[in-house]
Amino acid sequence: MIIGIDPGTTIGYAVLDLDGKLIDSGSKKHMEFSELISRIIRHGKVLLVGCDKAVVPSLVRRAAAKLGAKIISPRSDLKVDEKRVLVDVKTCDMHESDAVASAMFAYNEITPLLKKIDQYVKEYRKEKVKKKISEIVISRGISIKKAAGLLEPREEDIIIKKVKFERKLEEKDFFRLYDKLKLLQKDFTLLKQQNVSLQEQIKQLENRDKFLMNKLVKNNLPQTIEKKLGHKERAIQLGAKEIQAKENELDKLRDELNRTNHFLSLKNSHVLLKKLDNLGSEEFMKKNSLLNIQDKDILLVEDLFIKSDKVIQDLKEKVDVIVYRNKSSKNLPFIMIDAKKLNLTENDYFAVVEKQEFEKQKDGYQIIRKILGI
Repeated sequence: MIIGIDPGTTIGYAVLDLDGKLIDSGSKKHMEFSELISRIIRHGKVLLVGCDKAVVPSLVRRAAAKLGAKIISPRSDLKVDEKRVLVDVKTCDMHESDAVASAMFAYNEITPLLKKIDQYVKEYRKEKVKKKISEIVISRGISIKKAAGLLEPREEDIIIKKVKFERKLEEKDFFRLYDKLKLLQKDFTLLKQQNVSLQEQIKQLENRDKFLMNKLVKNNLPQTIEKKLGHKERAIQLGAKEIQAKENELDKLRDELNRTNHFLSLKNSHVLLKKLDNLGSEEFMKKNSLLNIQDKDILLVEDLFIKSDKVIQDLKEKVDVIVYRNKSSKNLPFIMIDAKKLNLTENDYFAVVEKQEFEKQKDGYQIIRKILGI
């Protein structure tokens, strides 16, 4: 999606799809930041945040950072007439109208690129992955051809598909993690190539100008050459730091991938739990896009003091058992098991426990309910 935000005492927002169609818009006085983000993310993933000011307001920067999106702003503040041309829908007030104008400005800026993507996917018959290509090209700033190449099926993809279809357990987070790992590996390779290229340029420069440099040193080295060498050295240092950061991130992802893969291998002997920090609306909306909570799933909830009646009602139709760490005094319509009574193995999004151990605690809870007549 592409969004526009108009900050102030009354905050306006607008949400467009990549075809420039207005999905949602609104405004509210003293709107909390968390509410603004919740209203936006329920529609999908944000790629761009539009702004009508040349100097981007702090709220817009904060929202873009939270959403992991790029900011598009004009070189000079948009004038009233310019914004009027951009807004061709009815709005409730000036704040909502300015937000729509901001989103439309960002859309117009990216339209030439979107047309190139349309042309490419039609020519190479890649309509099915058009959205994914658009996301990679816009968010990562790489070419359309390279983005499409990252989505080409490889041997690893075939193996993952086999795992998906041969096992009943859906692991959306596992596949998302795998996709992210592939993109990072691609970035890592490109950064290495860039670093090698810079080093070669420095070496060639040193060899080519060695004699000249010796003479110039005696007569004070010109500032222009000093600057060039300084820029090259700084570029290499920055490249090395970025590569190290990517290596660290790759290591973390590999560990996460191995843990998730291990969880898959325990499918027959263990029970899988999907983790939530709490049962609040914001947490549920953020995590459910990854966890895809379905019928008969089991949840591991960190803190039951934070909860939403709507979330509980939604989960009541799907979830029977909740394993908890901090339990509220209010009775909930689930089988409740204290996490301290289970030997859990966890990662960021999942946990596993032996079936026999889990069933024992579950049966014990049900027996107590029958005795108490609950």
